[in-house]
Amino acid sequence: MHVSLVVALVSLAGVALGTGFSFMLHRQTLRSTLELEDRRQHQQRLEARRLESIAAIEKFLISAQDAERVAVNCHDNGESGLKWRKAADRATDGLWIGQKRIEVLCSRELHRAAEAFASASADAIWKKPPNVKVWDFLQPARVRFLQAAHSELREDGAPPHP
Repeated sequence: MHVSLVVALVSLAGVALGTGFSFMLHRQTLRSTLELEDRRQHQQRLEARRLESIAAIEKFLISAQDAERVAVNCHDNGESGLKWRKAADRATDGLWIGQKRIEVLCSRELHRAAEAFASASADAIWKKPPNVKVWDFLQPARVRFLQAAHSELREDGAPPHP
């Protein structure tokens, strides 16, 4: 009877140990799976945010191009009147809406560059740039914005292209 009790206790201990190890392994696997899923979801959120930033930058650049066209039409091509005024108002509104979109979605550095570019573009629309063509007047603010946008969107940490 003593031997059967020892065998039963050893068997029970083996089952308990096996169950404990199985439980620990299952728990570790579940934890690893949840951590992997959290990382995957985090990456998806980052990519969605990046795509939103790209869209905001693109819309802002379209607005800036419209504003530049309106300024050139006035100051370099002599256009004026009600039709030009409506185009100028639309272009100015588009610039500032785009700038606010960047403020909400992007870094402070890119927001500052967008604000400076929008301000220069609005100035180019409403005031004749002194002794320079509109494009030349906007060039410094445009370059700063494009460099900031490039830095914002760069994934690999490499320096921006010259």
